[in-house]
Amino acid sequence: MTARQESPDLAPPDVVPAGGRVAGGRTAVEQGAGSGRPDEWATGGRRPGEPMTWPARAVVCGIPAVVAFSLGLWQVGARSFSQDEGATLSAALRSLPGLFGVLAHIDAVHGAYYLVIHFVITIAGASETAVRLPSVLATAVAAGSLAALGARLAGQRAGFAAGLLFAVAPPVAADAQNARPFALATAVVVITCYRFIRYAQTGRRRDAAWYALALALSGWFDVLTLLVVIANSATLAATPAWRPRRRGFMLAAAG
Repeated sequence: MTARQESPDLAPPDVVPAGGRVAGGRTAVEQGAGSGRPDEWATGGRRPGEPMTWPARAVVCGIPAVVAFSLGLWQVGARSFSQDEGATLSAALRSLPGLFGVLAHIDAVHGAYYLVIHFVITIAGASETAVRLPSVLATAVAAGSLAALGARLAGQRAGFAAGLLFAVAPPVAADAQNARPFALATAVVVITCYRFIRYAQTGRRRDAAWYALALALSGWFDVLTLLVVIANSATLAATPAWRPRRRGFMLAAAG
């Protein structure tokens, strides 16, 4: 007796026959290509960790950044300086020796921000719009960086949604129009988290160095941002694939 041959039509629908062919002799990739949509958007974005193309980056990161910038710029100079913003002006309007003299006694934790505003005032004047503009720009950078972080972790759609939701959040818009260091600190700490993920995924020394630099810079704008090290270390410990990076992470954070 000869062995009975099973019809390929009886194969389970979830099984793709050898050679990757499906009904009609087309490969699974060819079948998906006829949907008229790019594969990365048909599946919710590129796979986590996969680099984005420049056109995709312009959409995923650029649109949240533009929205955040536009909302922050809307009537940015209509409101007079608050009392807290007056502290910024009091420090930033001094000469550099005078500013460093103040920082030797008070407000050293905001020294980097006051230095930035000092040069902004030197170039553009001390109007409400000019002094608040760095916060507007920083909020746009934070929205774009958050989108890039989300795309790297969970795909382009997730990154785009995260950046856009951040951009339209009322507390974010309030900090964008505030001449205080909070928006700049937020932008730098989001970049710090992005550099952390880059290092955790690649293990490259240059990514560890960028993480250390971003972490130090965030601490200069707001010392409380250094608490992000706790979140980063917890993430590293909770992700088995990233645990071999612990030594490099600790060296970068210590640096």
